[in-house]
Amino acid sequence: MKKNITIQLHCSNFPGRVVADCQNVYVGVQRGDEIIFEVPGDTSSHNFELTVQVGENKDGSPNFLGSFVHGPVGGRFLYLVWFDKNGAVRMRFCRAKINLQHLGWPEIEAAILNQEPIKAQVFLTDKKGGPACATLKPENINWF
Repeated sequence: MKKNITIQLHCSNFPGRVVADCQNVYVGVQRGDEIIFEVPGDTSSHNFELTVQVGENKDGSPNFLGSFVHGPVGGRFLYLVWFDKNGAVRMRFCRAKINLQHLGWPEIEAAILNQEPIKAQVFLTDKKGGPACATLKPENINWF
């Protein structure tokens, strides 16, 4: 039986609106093939709240599902997408991958029981001062 949970990504430490050749940087969440919930790259902080379904894999581990979830069974993740916005035109230039595999049944069941989201603090600037891209490292994400 699938259960719904909310994952709250509290994003801070944005890199700014001007990054390299990009003059109007935004970040949003990838849902399927579209980018939604976009916010400017110079935002001080922002919460993305995403509803995710959780089922059970054959081995008993959680299987994350839904339109926000990407990747193969056993390697599910969420994407934050960086893009340069010029009017209605969006030019994607990188994505940040947020792995879900470390979330286990204790965290999931507590979130369902308490009707609270599973939360992560996400720092969106990398060590070089640009947007955090690729699989987020421990210095860029903290689950609590």
